[in-house]
Amino acid sequence: MDPSRRELLAQACRKGTIRMVIKLQHIERRWHVVHPAKSAPIAFRNGATAFDFADALAREHFAETGNSSAVRVQVLETYVDAVRYG
Repeated sequence: MDPSRRELLAQACRKGTIRMVIKLQHIERRWHVVHPAKSAPIAFRNGATAFDFADALAREHFAETGNSSAVRVQVLETYVDAVRYG
């Protein structure tokens, strides 16, 4: 994602225009998909599989509600908003 698109996405998150942010976190050699409406994260060994799952959740949320959604990939204190729908 180019820097200008990344900044626009970050601004949208700060303004609250993105309704749902699904986080993909790398913790202790495992990837965890954190859905804001679920109580526990879902763990994966493979990052690509975890990302595909998070992306599918975001797409599904947008398709069902019409509200915007995004996938945020986070490692330690660094993150990038990788995709956005809506």
